[in-house]
Amino acid sequence: MTNIPKIIALYLPQFHEIPENNEWWWKWFTEWVTVKNAKKLFSKHNQPRVPYWDNYYDLSNIQTLKNQADLMNKYWVDWLCFYHYWFKWKQVLEKPAEMLLENKDIKMNFCFSWANETWKRTWYWYNKEILLDQEYWEAKDWENHFNYLLNFFKDERYIKVDNSPVLVIYRTYDIDKFEDMMTLFKNKAIENWFNWIHIIETLTLKQKKIKSKLSNWCFFYEPWYNLLWLNNFKSLKRKIIYEIKKYIQKNIHKNNLLLNIYDYISFSKEILKRNLTNITITKEQKINLWYFVNFDDSPRRKELWIIFKNSTPNIFKHYLIKIIEKSIKIESDFIFITAWNEWAEWAYLEADTINWYWYLEKIIEAKNDIIIKANNI
Repeated sequence: MTNIPKIIALYLPQFHEIPENNEWWWKWFTEWVTVKNAKKLFSKHNQPRVPYWDNYYDLSNIQTLKNQADLMNKYWVDWLCFYHYWFKWKQVLEKPAEMLLENKDIKMNFCFSWANETWKRTWYWYNKEILLDQEYWEAKDWENHFNYLLNFFKDERYIKVDNSPVLVIYRTYDIDKFEDMMTLFKNKAIENWFNWIHIIETLTLKQKKIKSKLSNWCFFYEPWYNLLWLNNFKSLKRKIIYEIKKYIQKNIHKNNLLLNIYDYISFSKEILKRNLTNITITKEQKINLWYFVNFDDSPRRKELWIIFKNSTPNIFKHYLIKIIEKSIKIESDFIFITAWNEWAEWAYLEADTINWYWYLEKIIEAKNDIIIKANNI
C-alpha cells in the first residue's frame, strides 16, 4: 500500500485576547477583529470572510481545542503545527498550546514552528515600529528555551521522527549562531532520551536554500516561496512592468488592483514545475513540499497586499493530489498546508459560510483517490 505523506496544517493561536494586543492595538483585540473589518476591494472580492455558524471561537476556551481536534481527525488532517512565539524577555500566544499540554485527552497531534521574527506594527498602518524585538542571546537563554519545549516534546502527541521531536524554524538565516544553538538543542535532547532534535528549515521569500548541515529537512513555505520565483526579475521587461504596477498601487490607492493579484491555478502549476534538484542539500537531508488553500492578506494591509483568485475546493483537491504524488515520488514524509486557521489571510481549512466543510472534505477525497489509484496499478 502507498505510504501517503502526513498532512500538517499551520495553526495560528491568535484567536484569544492577550494583554500585549490590547496595548498595541485596542482592547479585546483578537484575529477576529481583523477578519470582521475586512473590506471588499472589487466586486467579486469575497471579503469579509465569515466562519460557518458564526463560529468566532475563543482559543482560551478548552472546548474550542476539543472541537478542532475532532474536526482534524474526522477529515484526515494528521497534525497541526502551532506557531510558537518565543522572545528573550517575553512569550506570547502560548495559552492554546499549554492548554493542550495540560489536557492529555484531546487527540490532537502537533508540533511547533518557531516564528522567530521581530514583531512590527506592519498591519493597518504599514510602518516599522517594533513591538517585540527578536534577539538570539547566549547558551543559557537557549537552554531555557529548550527546557520549555521539552515539556511538549515529551508529550506522546508531539510529532517525532525516529524518536526525535520535530521543530520547524521559520527564519534560520536570522540566527547568527544557529549551529551553536541547534547543537545545544540536540545535546539536551539526547540527555533526555531522545535521539536528537529533528530540525526543519523554512524556505521563504527571503531564504532560498537550507542554511545548516545540522538541519534534517526543509520545506517551501507557500505561497511565499513561489512568489520569490515569480518576482526574481531576470527579465528587464518583467521588472519594468512590476515597477509600473507598484507605483500605481502606492500612489493611486483607489486603482491599486493591478499589483499582486495572482491566479491560483497558474500559481499551483508553477509550484509543481519547480525543479527540486536546484536545491542544495546533503545526502542525509530531505525536501518536503508545501501547498496552500488560498491567500488574501488585504484585511491586514492598507496597501501592498497579495490576493489570489480562482481557488475552489475542487481545484484545491486537484493540485493537492499532484502535490501528494510528487511527494511520494521524492519519498517525502510530510506535506505542509497553509493553513488551518489563517482567517485574516484567507488561508484556512476551517468551515466558512461560502465553502462550508468542502476544503476539509477534499483532503479525504484526495487521499482516497491516491489509495485507489495505487491499488489499481
